Amino acid sequence: MEIQVVSHKERPEFSGRLSELEGESFPEFLLHDGFDECRPHLLGEFARYQLYIVDNVGGNLLGAANALPYFRQADEPLPKFQQLLTTAPEQFRQGIVPNVLCPVQAMVIDDARGSGVSDRIISAYKDLASADSLKAICVPVRPTLKPLYPLAPIERYVTWTRENGEKFDPWLRMQERTGAEFTEIACDSTVITAPVSDWEAWTGMRFPENGEYVIQGGHVPLVIDCENDTGRYSEPHVWYTYQLG
Repeated sequence: MEIQVVSHKERPEFSGRLSELEGESFPEFLLHDGFDECRPHLLGEFARYQLYIVDNVGGNLLGAANALPYFRQADEPLPKFQQLLTTAPEQFRQGIVPNVLCPVQAMVIDDARGSGVSDRIISAYKDLASADSLKAICVPVRPTLKPLYPLAPIERYVTWTRENGEKFDPWLRMQERTGAEFTEIACDSTVITAPVSDWEAWTGMRFPENGEYVIQGGHVPLVIDCENDTGRYSEPHVWYTYQLG
């Protein structure tokens, strides 16, 4: 498969497919994590960092990826995912010069998975970051297979390996295979709090009493508080870093 990577700045017409791609790539509840509030910045001042993966032959959209430039103080912890979505645009508004690039989302259609699209995305971001003299690429990774093990603490999950010593999780494995190093875990990185009725609509489940519930696509259990009519979901991310130059 011949593919081409282009930016939103070059091909803005593909933005109309983003909602469809996100709906295919993520569980419904995760579409309420605050990412939409950041979208105008992604497609505006950060347009050159939003990538589309296109089939050279048919011109079809195979995937998309989003990234934010960010200034990280030396030795400070990397931000939580939702913090990054608000801090990066604010840094831009203040004229703070970024020193790292943070890819925050990658989506690939089913038919294109396993065809090297993920590698091309990482390679394209390395080129962009190097061209902008950024020091590193820092990725808040959402492990692919974690929904199958929602009760396993993330601190243990990231240590799981296959018989050959490689990471058990394919998305973590891909980061290391392409040169990234594990950096840290961000707990409570994405927090979604909403009325119980919303969670029932998003998950297709009923929550008749207080407690923790395993939900489809969830990396951790959903915590339901019926008395206060709230469901709280708090997901970690695993930061990986590609050092440049």
